[in-house]
Amino acid sequence: NTVTLWERREKATAWHAHDTCRCCGTCVVHGKRSLSCPGVLTPESILFSPQGFGPSRNIVAFTGGDVTCCPEFYAECSRLIKAQTKLWVLIETNGYGLSPKNMDYLKESGVDAFWLDIKALDTETHKWLTGCSNEHILKLPEGILKRGFVLEVLSLYIPDLVEADEIGAIARALKAADPAIPFTILAFFPEYKMKSFRSPTATEMVNAYQKAKAAGLKNIRLGNLGVFIRTEEDQKYLLSNVDSNAF
Repeated sequence: NTVTLWERREKATAWHAHDTCRCCGTCVVHGKRSLSCPGVLTPESILFSPQGFGPSRNIVAFTGGDVTCCPEFYAECSRLIKAQTKLWVLIETNGYGLSPKNMDYLKESGVDAFWLDIKALDTETHKWLTGCSNEHILKLPEGILKRGFVLEVLSLYIPDLVEADEIGAIARALKAADPAIPFTILAFFPEYKMKSFRSPTATEMVNAYQKAKAAGLKNIRLGNLGVFIRTEEDQKYLLSNVDSNAF
């Protein structure tokens, strides 16, 4: 009942949200559009939520904790959502629970899209971060697309662990599946057991973006801008070195 923006199924990702709104709230708070505004929506379409400003899109997104290893939960939710609404269903996942059988089951239940978190291409780095192998994870983009799901992939830039070369290698693997896969490079910020690691700089994030672009991916965005854009100089550097639709 609160939807203010109806998206097509192929735009049922976090990546595509930036096509219509940068979620800055300038049009609502100051009564004028920001310089980066796509100019698509009216201020009446913008709502305020605990997560900030933006339109209410017709997408139910399951994020945070990942229980795709127990697909019955998502399947039942999807069936009920589809029976009562015209909303798309997106699941953020680390991919561990997405066996071929589970993907088929979720497809039949009405799930539309996945936001797949690929931690690292290097086997040892991935195991250090997660405790598990990534052999199964790296095969998922092809399997997800083959079944007709909408797919977005995200990777975290973690200094000293997952840096530009690793991001570029992940991008090359994605290109082999489909160069049009939306790819988000998120800036890491230290929490929990990784407080000894720092956040990336603007230079490092731009370098990762350029490596992913050189790998042949067509749709790349940088995320968590507030983590690495700390000064006006950082902002100018970003604007001068990435495409205008990359943030």
